[in-house]
Amino acid sequence: MKEHIDHSGAWGLALIFIVIASWLLYRYLAPKTWKEWASAGVV
Repeated sequence: MKEHIDHSGAWGLALIFIVIASWLLYRYLAPKTWKEWASAGVV
């Protein structure tokens, strides 16, 4: 059961993609004003 798994080493690229995707989701899907945040039940 000792199998060697080769990793591609692309963790930096994966991190960049995660940051960009998170920023885009927040930028376009997050409520804009305080009242929208409150009505969404976040506050």
